[in-house]
Amino acid sequence: MDKQGQEKKRSAFLAILDYGMLALYQVAAFVALVLPASIFYPFLKAVSAGIYYGRSRARRNLIRNISCAFPEVTDHRELNRIGRGAYSSLLLSIPDLIYLKRNPQRFLKGLEVEGMENLEAADAEGKGVLCLLVHHGNAHKHIFMVAIGRPYRLVMWHPETTPVPKYTRKLVDTTLAMGSGSDDLVIWVGPGRDTIKEVSESLTGGQRVGIPFDVSGKRVVELFGRPAALADGMGHWAFDAGCPMVPVTLLHTSNPYRCKLVIGERLRYEPTGERRADVGAIMQAAATAGEEVIRLAPEQWMSWFGLWHWWSQADEILAAKRANRV
Repeated sequence: MDKQGQEKKRSAFLAILDYGMLALYQVAAFVALVLPASIFYPFLKAVSAGIYYGRSRARRNLIRNISCAFPEVTDHRELNRIGRGAYSSLLLSIPDLIYLKRNPQRFLKGLEVEGMENLEAADAEGKGVLCLLVHHGNAHKHIFMVAIGRPYRLVMWHPETTPVPKYTRKLVDTTLAMGSGSDDLVIWVGPGRDTIKEVSESLTGGQRVGIPFDVSGKRVVELFGRPAALADGMGHWAFDAGCPMVPVTLLHTSNPYRCKLVIGERLRYEPTGERRADVGAIMQAAATAGEEVIRLAPEQWMSWFGLWHWWSQADEILAAKRANRV
């Protein structure tokens, strides 16, 4: 098959995936009308476990990633527990939003916040705050961030730039409807978007800006004991604004209606005043903090599936640098 044929096949697959995910959302919304979360969540976990064990090659690759990141974990049962959790996290993000939309006060009443003093101390500096996010398996952390005070905005790829635009747009619209009610909650990344300006203005205005750290890029840092290539936009924004960065994540508990918002201590690094060095130091501090957050609940981290790519990309970047020095 030529390159054009492969591209058409890929486009067709992504279109089917997009409509399939959107249909899954609609089905989940209907089921949530008749089933309580205490029944629906265990059902989805059972479905995801079936998918996990039914895809033997994908399961082996996932276990390889987890084992490389956690060499101290040798119990195969624990590795499988983390692997099953990663699969279920992908599915649970859908009912999370649906049940929250139906009964936001119940979720907010059951919310446990740990480390709020860390966020308040960062706010007090008056330079805005970069909230370092991790792709744990929940899509409603941003609603809680809006609910706990002070303006909050999220940096994310515009739906049209993602492989599944219709499904992503549905999730975003549902989230926005529970937040500010408009696109003001989001700082879009994509063609024709002045993301740098919007983030800078938000931070200058003393706002909290959420940005995921676990996104593929070209900045090489150490993650889980190996070089990994991550996006470094947050490092440049932190350098330019001189603002504090704090890790923030939302964890599921055994009760679907009770979540735990964990806010870590401010990231520390030694500034030199030189952009290249400081951005590198900031990104390494972000990777170290992100890894610590992931270890709080590794079974809820959805980015296990991309970890090997980040490692491989970093190896290629470092190899190219070595070749250029020869």
